[in-house]
Amino acid sequence: MYEWYRKSTLCFAYLSDVISDDPSHTLEHSRWFTRGWTLQELIAPSIIVFLDQSWQEIGTKATLQHHLSYITGIPGKVLLDSDPSTASIAQRMSWASTRQTTRLEDQAYCLMGIFGINMPMLYGEGDRAFQRLQEQILKTSDDHTIFAWEVDPASSSSSEEEGPCLLATSPHGFIRARDAIPLPSSHPLVGGITVDNKGIHLHVRLLGNWRNGIAILPCRDKASGMKSFLGLQVRDLSGPSETGEFFRKMNNSLVRIGDGQVDANVHYIGRICIQRKGRFGTRHYSPLTKVAEEGDVRMLETLVEKGARLDKQPLAVAAAQGQKPTVRWLLNRGVRPDLRILQGAVKGGHVPVVVSLLKQGVRPDRAALMWAGRNEEMVRVLFEGGASREDVAHLGLMSLVDGDEGMLRLCLEFGYLPDKVDLEMVKGDETGVLALLFETGLGIGPLGIKGV
Repeated sequence: MYEWYRKSTLCFAYLSDVISDDPSHTLEHSRWFTRGWTLQELIAPSIIVFLDQSWQEIGTKATLQHHLSYITGIPGKVLLDSDPSTASIAQRMSWASTRQTTRLEDQAYCLMGIFGINMPMLYGEGDRAFQRLQEQILKTSDDHTIFAWEVDPASSSSSEEEGPCLLATSPHGFIRARDAIPLPSSHPLVGGITVDNKGIHLHVRLLGNWRNGIAILPCRDKASGMKSFLGLQVRDLSGPSETGEFFRKMNNSLVRIGDGQVDANVHYIGRICIQRKGRFGTRHYSPLTKVAEEGDVRMLETLVEKGARLDKQPLAVAAAQGQKPTVRWLLNRGVRPDLRILQGAVKGGHVPVVVSLLKQGVRPDRAALMWAGRNEEMVRVLFEGGASREDVAHLGLMSLVDGDEGMLRLCLEFGYLPDKVDLEMVKGDETGVLALLFETGLGIGPLGIKGV
């Protein structure tokens, strides 16, 4: 349809709710500007004549250019040239951010022409349609502003673990993104985007530490006078490496970062993989799982007696909620825990449950240690439960860099032995860490490193 409009000689837009001599029924109040499909009807044709309720001419796209731009947020040059490709992906998405469609899938389908995308229209797929649209855009563009969306504070699906996490669920996420501008392709921050079954791979600069970082996008914020980069708050699942796996923290907005902050605080430069979806997806609980979440062991017994089949989902939910009696009952019934279940219990801070799971032979990995954060009791339990020497050393290094004296002491207790390269990363103002290293005989004194 977009091509039909683009190739047309003349188009008419009949606005049945506009009454020229009624101030309450003027052009800006027309429902025509709130509908998803009319966005392409506005942009694609070179000439549009607008008619009011009485079929009287209101004006043309050219004569109403400034008024239309004010109403829609679309730059006048785009309206006149009928070429949306001159705007960034985020800007184009923002034009649709306040528009509505009768069918959920049409939020994506009505934008295919705006982005030059062809894909099947599969009514019934729900918000998967908008995800498919973004995936198709990524195949043809390295414009990172596609990630410059923000979670609606009023949304009920804004936790870190639920729902899509790097790709937006609808155009509404771009409502504040009309100032996102990509950097020129020659800029050193710009790299390719690739998509595979693990996630979306980006070349970024990463600020912060391995637990909580900011992935700097090669995008500028026009509202700041092009003096700020845009960044995503991310959490690392594996620690920094060439193929580090991250997920976007859903309950955080975009971050604006000045040039000086980037130069002074860059922590890592390279390719990272950010998951397209949250770690655990949307919850669809069976009756058995709901009962396990509530910790009702007696009802669990009743449901099992009536033929309900036990699997790992009730154990995963009970562990994440810290329902120790329920976890013990399920373990005694032969439900075997896995690493994902252990991670859920660690994230919830449920030390007794974690101890029970470790006794079943589950061994903690680096992601489990990440979820433990600064909970030293939990980290000690995981160390005692079989964390690898490599993961102990990794956490020790991160504690050294972060200046976390308590966590560093714990890592040293469990065998972390920093080498000279590690010691050179100690900041001069970390007096507590310096004192601890000197106390343990690692060759650190008031004047700095003396050798290992």
